[in-house]
Amino acid sequence: MGRKAREPVRRRLSTLLRGAPWLILVIGVLVALPSTPINGEADPILFLTFFAATFAALMLRLALTAASAPSRRPALIALAAGLVLWALGSSTLAAAEAVAPTTFPAPGEWLFLASYAGFAGFVFLDAQARSSRRSAAAWTDAAILWGASLALASVVLLTPLVSVYPDSGLGLLVAVLYPLIDVVLALAVVGQWARGRRSSSLRTASLAGGFALLALADTSLMVSLGSQEYSFTMLMDVLWGLGFILIVDAACTPRRAVTAGARGQVPSWLVITGLVTSIVLLALRPDGLLGLAVAVPASIVLVGAGVRLLLDLRSAQATADDLRRAVTDDLTGLPNRKAIENRLRRRIADRQRTGVLLIDIDEFRKVNDALGHIAGDYLLTVMAQRIGEILPASALLARAGGDVFAVVTATDDTIVLIEIARSARTLVSEPVVIEGLAVTVRASIGITTRQAADQCPVDLMRHADVALSTAKARHSGVEVYEEGSDTFSRRRLQMADDLRQAIRAKRLEVWYQPVVSAATGAVDRVEALARWDHPDEGMVPPAVFLPLARQEGLMLELSRQVAARAVADLASWRADGLDVGLSLNIAPPELLGGVLVPDLLDMLRIAGLPAQAITLEVTEDSFLAEPERSRQLLLEARRAGLRISIDNYGTGFSSLSYLRDLPVAEVKLDPAFIASMCSDSRSAVIVSSTVSMVHALEMSVVAAGIETSMIAARAVTMGVDALQGYQLAAPMPAAGIPGLVRRLAISA
Repeated sequence: MGRKAREPVRRRLSTLLRGAPWLILVIGVLVALPSTPINGEADPILFLTFFAATFAALMLRLALTAASAPSRRPALIALAAGLVLWALGSSTLAAAEAVAPTTFPAPGEWLFLASYAGFAGFVFLDAQARSSRRSAAAWTDAAILWGASLALASVVLLTPLVSVYPDSGLGLLVAVLYPLIDVVLALAVVGQWARGRRSSSLRTASLAGGFALLALADTSLMVSLGSQEYSFTMLMDVLWGLGFILIVDAACTPRRAVTAGARGQVPSWLVITGLVTSIVLLALRPDGLLGLAVAVPASIVLVGAGVRLLLDLRSAQATADDLRRAVTDDLTGLPNRKAIENRLRRRIADRQRTGVLLIDIDEFRKVNDALGHIAGDYLLTVMAQRIGEILPASALLARAGGDVFAVVTATDDTIVLIEIARSARTLVSEPVVIEGLAVTVRASIGITTRQAADQCPVDLMRHADVALSTAKARHSGVEVYEEGSDTFSRRRLQMADDLRQAIRAKRLEVWYQPVVSAATGAVDRVEALARWDHPDEGMVPPAVFLPLARQEGLMLELSRQVAARAVADLASWRADGLDVGLSLNIAPPELLGGVLVPDLLDMLRIAGLPAQAITLEVTEDSFLAEPERSRQLLLEARRAGLRISIDNYGTGFSSLSYLRDLPVAEVKLDPAFIASMCSDSRSAVIVSSTVSMVHALEMSVVAAGIETSMIAARAVTMGVDALQGYQLAAPMPAAGIPGLVRRLAISA
């Protein structure tokens, strides 16, 4: 049965197991009530029967949840271990009670104590990751709430025990141990909620309430142990059962994300209530151990309140101006773009080290369109919370608008910033359950750092946006701003204008690199390559000016000029008796435009050259955008006599279907495979198998990237038809081609 088919069965079984423990508990009470009052001693056999049934249902539910939630499995295993130990202790004690009255402490007590290790492990493993952006005020609020709760719980639980153990000696200490552990675990849950590690939800309340019920049951038991003999009432059994059912319910309920805006914020009314409660309890001044149990946590509350007041007074003046200008994003609770600008303005003015990250949630629009704006809003709040978890305390996380978050850091170390970006991408890519669907999105992140030339926040934000656009265009995930990739920088604009003027004035040059026959060593054809000798910058690399020409819409005119110059040079060479061909590179937009190839055919007709002399080198991505149109255009070019070659074969689409369906005469293997085939056995296998396959399809193979004589010899032994690379000849101006062609023809 497949995973999708098992999912409905798993959901139905989960629903059944959710209600089973409650049903068993109700049936047990109804069966026992006719013969046993609620405060009467429970029948051991009846207890064991219903306890075993309840325990089995709870364990099955835990196992089912652990199987479907791998990330929460360690916490669930810890809880299951605690339940097993507690069950063994209860079974041991109940079995002994069935035979004869048993005095405290029984042999099974150590199992009860050991079980709390599992319960404690679950409480701390189940909590969400701690945010690094925790304030001292949040910690003091949590301390106040925790201390007040402990003081109040001490009064409620210890008062009946003090009356049973008036000497306040060892007996009282042992008696208070179990309920004390229960209270500590319940308060640990409350403390986690106060510090933002648990959400304000029924799940959190159920978990804390479950441990509170265990505390009441254990207190009742300890009160009954004044006679040193165990006496289990039906009320105790019900409290224990309810407590464990609530705890397992909470464990098996999916955790709700804690939104970034609410992390670590305890409601003020709770803080005030805790402070007042502690003052009242201290005023009552109980005696003995009870007085100590109240005085210690209540004193913590008073100290926490004093610290909280000092913190508020100290930060009020320093943050007054920020609070007046702060504008918060209504959805996520984060600062908005105005807050980013304020922070950047201050850091630029103080010449502080600054880094900026722009985080764009990819595929967010698809989620919004498919599931609605409410789902999209929820996704953004979850993403805000996740990103905030990995940021240092000094960083500012804000919503820059739409599905874009911004982070302002106090470091300009790009390595650190890249690590933060990668951690953020990892968290963002974790699935989010929305309306029962596990939705997965990814993030693209642009990074920049403050430079001396940055005078205002707009400069930094624009640079980060340029890096973000680069990351999305390259599908690389994370990119750091580089001036060379900034299409809007002053230098970039100047370079674009210079290129436009050079094309209009026809100042671009065409150089040629020979393609040599592997069989004869003679030049088969030459590949035309555009070169730009800038008056100030010198020879500009093609990797710089060709992308610039495409961005500025100059590529078609540049390609026309290269083709016209190359056809003229070819006509001159052939008039001098050189029998060579010509290769021209044609990019996908120019191919699909349907203009360049007809222009080329017109040039050949005017020059009196045959179309068979021209090889069009096209890249594999030419067939991706519009495969049918590409096929038609290439068929027309082939019918006109032009040869078709696949350039850089092996790094792009690499589908065998186009080799079968398109009029391809030649495959030029990518230099990356050729250059490494002498040192990398896998590259050698790829080259060898490709040569055999291409030859079987009655096509020729060119090995590009021949940099050494060893690589050349290896390529020839593998059966390639032609070679190209610096070992044979570097690109050169047109004037150098005739001499090279004649020299290689003689040596051949």
